[in-house]
Amino acid sequence: MGDSFYEYLLKSYVQTGDDEAREMYDKAMDAMETNGLIRYSETGLVYFTDMNNQQINEGMSHLTCFTGGLLALGALTDIKNDTRTTRHMKIAQEITNTCHESYIRTDSNLGPESFSFNNGEADISGVEREYKLRPEVVESYFVLWRLTGEDKYRDWGWEVAEAIQKHCKTGEKGGYSGLEDVYSRHPQQDDLQQSFFLAETLKVDAGQMHRGSTVRIFCYNKSSRKYLYLLFSSNEVIDLSDWVFNTEGHPLPIKGRNPFYRPFMPPI
Repeated sequence: MGDSFYEYLLKSYVQTGDDEAREMYDKAMDAMETNGLIRYSETGLVYFTDMNNQQINEGMSHLTCFTGGLLALGALTDIKNDTRTTRHMKIAQEITNTCHESYIRTDSNLGPESFSFNNGEADISGVEREYKLRPEVVESYFVLWRLTGEDKYRDWGWEVAEAIQKHCKTGEKGGYSGLEDVYSRHPQQDDLQQSFFLAETLKVDAGQMHRGSTVRIFCYNKSSRKYLYLLFSSNEVIDLSDWVFNTEGHPLPIKGRNPFYRPFMPPI
């Protein structure tokens, strides 16, 4: 499932109240449910897959893990259908749990680029075994933490932060690298730091991440706060009642709630 189109349908509605965009989003999600793209594995894990030439793919990509947060935000802002709201929030939590499972079933505690559900008892097996520092899983952790307040999402996020620090750090003064095989106990780094890692996955400026009574400091780069930082920040830091994130992780002010909102002005 491609992310940006469906995400912008919902977030255009959230930011500006665009009812046409909301209607298109709801119809798209209904069609995906009707066509069986939200599926259950043999052991009950829920996943969001795609279709190619009428053939359903029995797998899920790391990119698609953003749908946990997407469906949760859609449920929060759905004012027309209580039944759909409840169903979509449940699916959002189940998909996010599946993405968490894709992480903790690897030796590195970091998730593969894609995974399949055709492997019998193992249930999840990596198809593309590399880790590219992607933000989608921690994005869904962040959104669901803000909407539910359940501590498990912070626990899961901390697992990711520790695994990144252990396996992806390139040296005392170096950056962070992706991994070639997350199923290896000693994964080889791929010598590539993706730009979205700083822009979305981390975006931390000496950020303080609280774990119980412990404060741990991550000094990844001088940048703005983002998903891992926000996961351990108070809800007032980029309050989701006043801001909505676009697909590249930039906070946009919400019309009628945020004084920073400005209507589109065409160029003269």
